[in-house]
Amino acid sequence: MSGGGVVQVGRDEALEALPAVLSSIRSLVMAAFEAGDPESEELKRLLEACVVGAHRLRLREQLRSGGLASWGE
Repeated sequence: MSGGGVVQVGRDEALEALPAVLSSIRSLVMAAFEAGDPESEELKRLLEACVVGAHRLRLREQLRSGGLASWGE
């Protein structure tokens, strides 16, 4: 496998894992920090945006690669 192929495989694996990793971190923050604390609330908001962004990136890459070709059929 060429060096570019290895990088692509690593990127694909990262895109698959990232939403779950960020969701876990978000859950940890929600459980560990006080509700109503402005900094905690801001961190939760930012993590939520990261989780949504990670899901969007993964979906976009799946659509580009044809990984969801049979989805709408």
